[in-house]
Amino acid sequence: MRSVLGAAAAGAALSAGVARAELPERAVAEAVRAHVAEALGVPLHDVEVPSVGLGRPLRCPEGAAIQVDAVPGEDYRGWADLRVGAEGCEALRVRARVQVWRSVPVAAADVGAGGLVRLSARRVLIEDVHGLSVDPSGGPFVAVAPLRAGEPVLVGRVRVAPAARSGAVVQIEAVVGGVVVRVPGKLLSDAALGERVKVLNTVHGVVVEGTLSAPDRVRTASGG
Repeated sequence: MRSVLGAAAAGAALSAGVARAELPERAVAEAVRAHVAEALGVPLHDVEVPSVGLGRPLRCPEGAAIQVDAVPGEDYRGWADLRVGAEGCEALRVRARVQVWRSVPVAAADVGAGGLVRLSARRVLIEDVHGLSVDPSGGPFVAVAPLRAGEPVLVGRVRVAPAARSGAVVQIEAVVGGVVVRVPGKLLSDAALGERVKVLNTVHGVVVEGTLSAPDRVRTASGG
């Protein structure tokens, strides 16, 4: 018992001899900022931490590196539930205010439903983007519903603009016995490249289905 008490007293004496200091909130905010940037894979300059949310001062050994951990599934959209601490001191649970900026495609001008969407880019807070942004290389796009200038362009709010419109005159193309056969036709609906579409064979007066392979060409499995 004496040896246990002696060891405890010695540990207490060593602990008491460690110089401790209150971690500046600014330093904690910078640690949180670095953590968020690394977790999301974004540049440090795209992350801001207006408030750490420390409920009380964090006193740790002088020179101790600040450690930040997040709960599983944290998405850092406006607020983040984190554990902040350092070696040699207890960790605190905090709810930090975080702002993460990203450049996303937005509407360059107001556009109505069915109108062609002109894209530009704008730096916005990810918490203000409520959905998946479109890939600009997948366009051009047509608005499904009205869009305001500067509004993020999201999947579901637009569709790929048709490469050919309903009623367009096209060539119906098929390979028959190793020979490419082409007959004139007329599209019965709008279609994007690679999309299945019905087309009227204007020579035989029958409707066939094929794939729009070019704005003026539909490829079918048979000559129609």
